[in-house]
Amino acid sequence: MPRGARIQPLPWPEVLFYRTVHISAVVYITWLVYSASREYDGALNIYAFERGWWWIGADKDVSNYEWHYFYKWFWVILPFYVGHFALSKIIEWNFVWMRRWVDLAYSGGVLLYLMGWQTILLFLGHCLAMYIVSFTRSFFICWIASLCLLMTLNIEFTYSLMQDWCCKDQDGKFYLLVYTLALTHLRYSSFCLEKCLPEVKGQSPSRKDNDKIKSDNTGPQQKDPHHEEEPLGTQVCGEGFVDLLFYVFYLPLFFTGPLLTFNFFRKQMNSPSSPGSKKTRPLLIGVARVLFWGMANEFLLHFLYFNAIQQNGALMQRLDLWTLAGVGYWSGQFFMNKYTVLYGVPASLARLENLDPPQGPRCVAYIYTYSEMWKYFDRGMYSFIKRYIFFPLGGSQGGVLRQTAASVACFTFVYLWHGSEYYVFLWTLFNFVGVVLERIAAVILDVPVVYNTERRYLSKEWIRRLHGFLAVPLFLMSAITAFCFFGGSSVGFIFYSRYISSGNFQALGTVYAILYCCVQSSIEIKDNLYTSEKTKVS
Repeated sequence: MPRGARIQPLPWPEVLFYRTVHISAVVYITWLVYSASREYDGALNIYAFERGWWWIGADKDVSNYEWHYFYKWFWVILPFYVGHFALSKIIEWNFVWMRRWVDLAYSGGVLLYLMGWQTILLFLGHCLAMYIVSFTRSFFICWIASLCLLMTLNIEFTYSLMQDWCCKDQDGKFYLLVYTLALTHLRYSSFCLEKCLPEVKGQSPSRKDNDKIKSDNTGPQQKDPHHEEEPLGTQVCGEGFVDLLFYVFYLPLFFTGPLLTFNFFRKQMNSPSSPGSKKTRPLLIGVARVLFWGMANEFLLHFLYFNAIQQNGALMQRLDLWTLAGVGYWSGQFFMNKYTVLYGVPASLARLENLDPPQGPRCVAYIYTYSEMWKYFDRGMYSFIKRYIFFPLGGSQGGVLRQTAASVACFTFVYLWHGSEYYVFLWTLFNFVGVVLERIAAVILDVPVVYNTERRYLSKEWIRRLHGFLAVPLFLMSAITAFCFFGGSSVGFIFYSRYISSGNFQALGTVYAILYCCVQSSIEIKDNLYTSEKTKVS
């Protein structure tokens, strides 16, 4: 099989078998989670539930705080989103040159009303500190300042100080502050690091690297709107302090993201507006998709109580392995659906204003490698760490040692940004190990002796089967570390002890066989998606 070619198709009865096992396993474990939700309803925390939709007649699991909070919060900020959109259209039609000033004034007023002057002053202090440091034009110094500001969210003293000054006993308001301040940190860091990139001689992302990031963010099926050759419209956004605030406080993307790095934000803001008729249909489809998944999540929580079950360690220890697998599977699916909505709502509004934020996460049901999970789940974060950490430290062109060191730096930043908790440390550590192992395997398989030996003694079909078989251990490790991130280190340890360290080789063999079928099914799905995307491009 030539390198870079499509995967080798397998006989259709074999593919049908893999898909049947994959779908049957998902249906079966879903039924078990539903049954466990009904059976153990009385053993779960009563505060994890509230009255559900009247026409369903069942309580709703509200134990996932992030989803429950932002589902209600979106209804609070929806009128302000509508006002922002209406105002932006008036500006676009009549006073484009005033856009950053009007947008900034409107966003500032909304945030002042919703979050209070103390919080706004805190955000302004962070932005001003980084902006002053950016005058050094030193990539290194800007990163030191950025990490120092990030550590204010990880040090107990500064964390408590912010809470006492901004929110006092208002837990919900402080949660919103921490969440938005973490996103704000990425934005002002992107702005200031962007000013320093030209000074990092020989280390700034190349045009090829930038194209790679764009493809990962927007998908190969979309035309790249950012080429230098394209004509620019009215210069709305520059590199001054007002431009920093305009970027950081841009209302549609402020509360939940997705992250749009400053180089993309500035080029898109300064690009001419495209005709509305060409984008109305895909935008409406995108909005409908986001609304559907939002309602699907809410509907799901009336029947599958996997979030509440995860919080009961004793119950998790008693569940049979099939039901435990269902709890893990639906935790992952719910997490993906959650961010599809949290990113999709603001991204849809931004697209109405001629911006092109990163797409939402790909379905985790057919992603089985660490590298693809990082690339296609949070594409904004992926773009950030690639552009400002991985490439400046040498990237894939700097040799094995520099590439590994760059990966260590990327995962260290991810660990600090998500919060320096033990479960986050375990999650980032095993993700780093998984990515490194994938890279080592790719290098080994590309060695001429191995490459030629495989093709001499194995057919193309058996090479695919072998590679799928070898991918299963990392797939299993990826799943267990993800469960650790969803539910905490104790949940991850329960999965590890029940499936790996228990010594039940029959159960482990069954899991391996089913995951192998899932890997082959996922390979087929990804190949079909790749083919359809190439067809759209052509």
